[in-house]
Amino acid sequence: MRSRLVLSLLSCAGVAALATSPVVLLASAASGAPGAAGPSTAVAQAISFIAAQQRSDGGFGSSEAGFPGFETPDALLAIGAAAQTGSAWNAGEARSAVEAVRNNGHSGLHYLDDWADGAFGAINAGGAARIAVVAVALGLDPASFDPDHDGAANLVSMVSAGEQPDGTWGVGALNTTLTAVLALRAVGHSIDASTVAAIDAAQQANGAWNFAGDPKGTDIDPDTTGLAIEALIAAGVSPTDAAVQRGVAFLAGSQATDGAWSDAFAHAENPNSTALGALGVIAAGYDPATRCWRDQLAPARAGLAYASPQHAILATQQSDGRFASPNDSFGINTFATAQGVQAVVPGYQPVVRAAPQPCTTPPVTTTTTAAPTTTAGSNTTVAGQGVTTTTSTGAGTLPLTGRGSSRGALFAALLLVAGGALTLVGRRRVLGPQ
Repeated sequence: MRSRLVLSLLSCAGVAALATSPVVLLASAASGAPGAAGPSTAVAQAISFIAAQQRSDGGFGSSEAGFPGFETPDALLAIGAAAQTGSAWNAGEARSAVEAVRNNGHSGLHYLDDWADGAFGAINAGGAARIAVVAVALGLDPASFDPDHDGAANLVSMVSAGEQPDGTWGVGALNTTLTAVLALRAVGHSIDASTVAAIDAAQQANGAWNFAGDPKGTDIDPDTTGLAIEALIAAGVSPTDAAVQRGVAFLAGSQATDGAWSDAFAHAENPNSTALGALGVIAAGYDPATRCWRDQLAPARAGLAYASPQHAILATQQSDGRFASPNDSFGINTFATAQGVQAVVPGYQPVVRAAPQPCTTPPVTTTTTAAPTTTAGSNTTVAGQGVTTTTSTGAGTLPLTGRGSSRGALFAALLLVAGGALTLVGRRRVLGPQ
């Protein structure tokens, strides 16, 4: 059972990546649901939970995962995201928030410094990539990473050295390759064509990618799929590319009407899966806060109710502040909460966001039967005939949020679905956590 938890955690091991402005509006929680007091309150409670789980060495994570500090990069990215006060990512604010969370005098950066220095054994390219992304987010140099001032580690070289002749990083898990791509793009490196080809070749017939990178698999794996879309976009692949479109279509077809995605191991709705699925959608230039992207890419679902992924994440919040996960049965950890926060407050990721993609809500065709009518002046009743009516699930063509070429504040209409009806909540400036 513990080995299954390790695989589940690893499959969800998305890396937050550099961005210059928040993109997605925070989804409001349904009335009466956990988090209904508002996203900012929910995020604050989630960060309090994360901080309370810090280890005495500054790291985050339990021994159940086989690597006690495995959750540390995501925990620090969540803390940094929640600390943002402006429309553009502020590394100083993020670093100050991270350094303020301490146990036994140690912040999470102390743990990452020890990890990078090999205190827990030789660090591999995947670990170096995860730390490198955090370093960039906090305004530190990943080519000379040394928060403790005890000897610098060149994380960029470590990542680059792990690339194989076929453009991949390691075997047995696609996530190492995807994480390396995001880390290298975060520091401004280009991505080899062979790496893009390898990611393309790993895509399943259903449009998804699975944890092992096996194209013959049939897994329903939104975690790896969202991360693969992020990596392809970061590598310079167009959002209209067939692989990207098939990946987003898979996410559109596998999302539950409450906004969540289920993971590939527990087969239950999971904030990890929901967060990574949402970030993949954002990377491709679509806005998961509205239903248009789903209805366009999975038109057969256009008549179904819709809720945003952020809504689904907030709805899992418990009284202690954490976002509940099906993996909690193996032991409560910070992983689901940290990744959930990164999707609810998306100021730092994905590493590259495609320009806003046009979205046209497809019409929903329904057939109704008219009431029987009686011809005037006669006793003849004419049975009602089937009358076909066409209704729209949205407002036609919607401009979707994304980075595009502008780094200014973004505006969007926040649509909240309640019982299948679309309700216009309003327009506001996107300023991170409010």
